[in-house]
Amino acid sequence: MRTFIRNIKTIVNILTPGQKFKFDDADKIEITTSGSGSRLAILTQEGNIVDFGEEECILRKKKATDKVIDCKGGCVIPGFVDAHTHPVWAGDRLHEFTLKNEILGVFDLEQSQRILEAGKNIGLEVNFHADELSPLGGAELAGRLKARAASHLEEASPAGVAAMAASGTAAILLPTTAHLLRLRPPPARAILQAGVPVALGTDFNPNAFCLSMPIVMYLACTMLAMTPEEALVASTINAAYSLNMSDRVGAITVGRQADLVVLDCDR
Repeated sequence: MRTFIRNIKTIVNILTPGQKFKFDDADKIEITTSGSGSRLAILTQEGNIVDFGEEECILRKKKATDKVIDCKGGCVIPGFVDAHTHPVWAGDRLHEFTLKNEILGVFDLEQSQRILEAGKNIGLEVNFHADELSPLGGAELAGRLKARAASHLEEASPAGVAAMAASGTAAILLPTTAHLLRLRPPPARAILQAGVPVALGTDFNPNAFCLSMPIVMYLACTMLAMTPEEALVASTINAAYSLNMSDRVGAITVGRQADLVVLDCDR
């Protein structure tokens, strides 16, 4: 199936063309804007982007059988990627509040390393909760294991942040959890300045009941002092990178999935 997505004013590509899988500090968000009197279009086939650009150019590739979506002069951005969520559970988690307040019910560093190394040895990616309630050395462990990602990090140490930067480990920040549980927010600016790829997630679960990535982005800006651009990157390409999916989603480039959001604004 082919789809012709037309009448777009602005496309926020996130990445420049090429095989890139995360957003680096030196990058600038790639934005394609139509000229006066013209519009942009995206052509997809079997759910993947095959071309995009000026509508009059893409129109030459359109077939009569293509499905057409009119964006009415709106802005198209990559679909959001929730880097950390718990959508399925049974019962409630009331008992966990007591355990968390007493710093119980969590693995210590040695136990965590043993479990994570066992998973890594059978080919699994390492991605785990780290330093949420106390500085246990989780960020340092993530660096040593060259983890794909570590989440929470409210209590991450400067040494741990440096270790994650050196290993290319993504930091998944969860501002809804910090807000609802009244935790100290993670040191987002220090993490960003260290060069760690930052992703965002909802942490959707009974004690952080939020499925909205736009709300997460808002809290990232107001609580974590992230810029809107940083929050957008963290909710798209870097979130995809943290899940080892950034070759497929998180940016508007040829070959990636046409996972798109159309905004009722021109930019």
